[in-house]
Amino acid sequence: MTGLAVVVAGLGLMVRSWLAIGRALLADPIGWRHRVNRIAVLWSVPLLLGPPLFSRDAWSYAAQGAMVAKGYDPYATGPGVLSGPIVDAVDPMWLWTPAPYGPIPLAYGGLVARVTTDPYLL
Repeated sequence: MTGLAVVVAGLGLMVRSWLAIGRALLADPIGWRHRVNRIAVLWSVPLLLGPPLFSRDAWSYAAQGAMVAKGYDPYATGPGVLSGPIVDAVDPMWLWTPAPYGPIPLAYGGLVARVTTDPYLL
């Protein structure tokens, strides 16, 4: 519960900050335009570098890419055949569900998992 409270408080602070920036932008559009772009980039970087928030579905996609990289058939079984931390991150509902995606996204996921040797980078 503590973690959830911290996340909700952080989201509240972020919304409050964006509203303040929006008011400043409306008051002085030309002077604030470049600042808003810089703020958006700086605030987005941690989200791009960190794990997905509020959804474990992305871990299922990464696990399917890892399955392809290890030679498993993602249409025959689910990510539960893998072991390691990636399986712990997959929602239990999707552990034994075969991939519903076509071959191109799975090939891409497998390629990234092979090249980076880290399916978390998908």
